[in-house]
Amino acid sequence: MSNPNNTLEDEIKVLELQYVAWGCACANWITDEDYEKYKDKKLSEHCIFIEPEKSNLQLPVTFDNFKNKIRVVGRFYENKDYPKGTIKTEEDLERAKVFRYSKLDLIKK
Repeated sequence: MSNPNNTLEDEIKVLELQYVAWGCACANWITDEDYEKYKDKKLSEHCIFIEPEKSNLQLPVTFDNFKNKIRVVGRFYENKDYPKGTIKTEEDLERAKVFRYSKLDLIKK
């Protein structure tokens, strides 16, 4: 479902992200700053997808969104899209910014 022609931006960024639990498969990661700024208005429009650069960089099974956030290093794709490997389902999924990370650390909230 993702666009194979979508290219990565040049700038490498470090983001601290918290998980937002939605009742859908929507983009569900957001920075603390954006969460505070948009929590009362259209929060979902500011959430992003994350995508590991390599399969061994998956989110650990020990991740607890109530206790942890993540710090990721990587780059955004230039255009809104879906993470690689996203499968089309019956639910209509909106494209969002995708951050492809090369490093992931769990951090306590």
